[in-house]
This record gives sequence, C-alpha cells and structure tokens, in this order.
Amino acid sequence: MQRLYGAGFAALFCSVSTIAMADCAPDSIPKGATATCTGTDLDGFKDGSDEITVIVDSGASVFGDDARAIDIDGDDTVLVNAGTIDATGAGKDAVRGGSGFYIYNTGDILGGADGIDARAGGVTVINEGDITAVKRGLHIDDDGGVGGDDNYVENYGSIVSTDNEGIEARDRATIYNYAGALIQGYDDAVQVAEEAFIWNAGTILSTGIPGDPQDAIDIDSGEIFNTATGQIISTLDAAIDFDGSTIASIITNEGLIRGRTGIVVETDPAEGANTAAQTVINAGGTIHALDGPALSLGAGDDQFIDFSGVVIGDGLFGEGEDLLAVEGLDYADPFGGAGAIFDGGADTDTVRFTGFAFDDIAGVSLLPEGFRLNLQNAGGGLEIALADWEIFQFQDPSGQNRYAEYDEAAIRALAVAPVPLPAGMVLMLSGLGLLALRRRR
Repeated sequence: MQRLYGAGFAALFCSVSTIAMADCAPDSIPKGATATCTGTDLDGFKDGSDEITVIVDSGASVFGDDARAIDIDGDDTVLVNAGTIDATGAGKDAVRGGSGFYIYNTGDILGGADGIDARAGGVTVINEGDITAVKRGLHIDDDGGVGGDDNYVENYGSIVSTDNEGIEARDRATIYNYAGALIQGYDDAVQVAEEAFIWNAGTILSTGIPGDPQDAIDIDSGEIFNTATGQIISTLDAAIDFDGSTIASIITNEGLIRGRTGIVVETDPAEGANTAAQTVINAGGTIHALDGPALSLGAGDDQFIDFSGVVIGDGLFGEGEDLLAVEGLDYADPFGGAGAIFDGGADTDTVRFTGFAFDDIAGVSLLPEGFRLNLQNAGGGLEIALADWEIFQFQDPSGQNRYAEYDEAAIRALAVAPVPLPAGMVLMLSGLGLLALRRRR
C-alpha cells in the first residue's frame, strides 16, 4: 500500500463514501469499506477484513469493554483518529492492526496494555496527538519471530509508556521525532534492532526507577541523527546502548545526549558482543555522562570526530584500530572534563588534531597512564589526557601534506623531567647532613 502522510491523507477521506455510525456499529464491514465513528462506542470496534478503514471523528470516543477498543488486524487496514480511543478500563491494547497497517492520529489513544499493537511489517504511524500506554506505546516488533520489520513512525505529539518501552520495533525501523515531540519509556524509550534510522529533534527519554535502569535508545545497528533541538536522555542508564551486531553504525549529534553513561557498546560475549565499527560525530553538541564514560565504544574500528562540541566523561575506544579526531580549535575546559581520559585501547590507534601543529604543543605532563597534552595557538587551545594511542597527526605547517605524523615517544620527549642536581651541590648537601649528624651526637 502506498504510504500517505499528514493532512493530505486526512483530506483524501472527504470524498470517500462511508458507513456513518454513531457507535461504530455494526462491528463488521466488507473488505475495502469505511466505517465512521461519530459518537460514543462502549464495546469497541472489531473486524478482521483486509483493506478496511475506520475513522474516529473529533469528539467521538471508542472504549474497549473487555477487549481492545479498535481491533482491525487484517492486512492493509487504516485508522484515522481525531477523537479518543480508550482501553484503560479493560486493561487491553487500545488499537490492534496487522501487516501494512496505517494510522493517522490527532486525538488521544489510551492503552491499558499497549497503545498500538501491530506486530507485523510495513506499519506506518503518523502521530500528531497523544498515545499513552501502561505497556508499550507502539508495539510494532515481531510476533513470535515473524514480522516487525520495515516499520515507519513520525511523531509530532507524545508517545509515552508508564511501565515499558515507548516504541519497540525490529529491523529497518524508521523513526522521526520532531521538535516539541516526546517519546518516553519507563523501560527503553526506543528499542529497535538492525539497520534502524532515528532522526530526533524532540525528546527521547527513559525514566525507570532505581534498581531497574534502562536506556533512552537501545539499538543493534543503524543511524541516529540528533539535531540541535534534540535531547536523548536516560535518567539511570545509557543514553544510547548498542547491543550485539556486526553491522557498522553512525551517530551524528548536534544536540544533547545525556545519561549515567553516554554512548555504550556491548562487549560481553555472553550478551552477544557488538564487534562492528561505531562512528560518532559530535557536531557542536553535548555528550554528558553523569557518572560513567561518555563513550565506551567496544570492539571494531571506531571513530569519534568532534567539531567544537562538549564531552563530559571518559572516552574508552576498546579493541580495533580507532580514530579520535579533534576538529575544533577553542575548548575552554579540559576535553572530557576534569579528570577525564581518552583511552585508545588495544591495537594501533590514531589521534588527529586538525587545527593544531606539533609546534603548538604548549606542555606535556606525564600521568600514571598516558599523558596530558596542552595545545595553544592563535585560534584557541585544547587540553586533553590521552592513553594507549600510537599515531599522532598534527597539521602540517609546510603544506606538503595534510597531516604530519608523530609517535608517542615524540610527545613524551616534550614532558618536563625532574632537573638533576649538580654533582657539587650533591656533595655539599651530603657534607651538611654529616655535620648535622655529628652535632646531634
């Protein structure tokens, strides 16, 4: 079925012949027909036919008595809701759909279990209203291992779960969360599998409670783009958590990513380690870890590229040939915050300073692990603590190459070493010590 979006989709139904029913009765219509609910229906609407459409007008209400409020689980069904769909009293899902299900919501959907349960593929949800559920706001993943792929969500309103995930989907899910919109879960706010695409200009929030921490985004692989107005927040766990996968992923951040830890990649083989490459581009945004690493990237050839952003917390790059590229110039605070260190981990790793030459090194101080590097030039300054990096790339002042490369030994050689005392001074101090000893006798 061709996907139609927004107001253009709703306008299509102005010309469609409908069966007008104040309470959505009778509860059975033929394939391809349309039912319109204009009043109050206390026992819900259920029909298993394919390609049917249900329209709930503004001011109308459909309640689930002892079942779902709207149950149209045939293929390619459509629900347009401008009213209220409520199954909280029944403790059931508010809406049930099947494969190819399309819903355009500008009203309220209230689930005693799931808000929308459409565990199938090719599902489209356009939400400009409010979806609130005890369990999942949108339950659009697989059903017993079947379906759940290629589902699409646009959220301009709110999708909230009080006891589970905000959105749960499977492979190749596409989610747009627009400015001012909210996706919130007591569990993971968003849980998706492989090759997902998430574009966020609103808020994606995981709340949880102590003893049951959860992530804002739990993902296997894919692409996340967090715009300047976007906030991805977990109050108790990782803002973004990558589960086991072998497929490379990318995050671009212009906004805020914040959690107890920032971006975390699974490393435990028992949990299915993620061995793929992760690329994180911090394009002027903030990655803030409250009491853990800002970046824990695990195995794979990972890259963290920062364009004058803010990072609070350590950067742990793990196994693989990793890259840390600092593209900005003027950093007022130590990179990562006070006490933070960026550790390249195992294998041959590279640090790149695009805006600084080797001669811009203003100081090197040795640490128990690694060293602290201070860079200064007319454009600004950078202070960063580094450990386990093998290649250091600086701007090539000759212009012959883009970068000039140095090894760790060249950096360490610039560290200020303790100044040895002259031999005569040593003898004089020894003599004074001997004289003092004799006087005490």
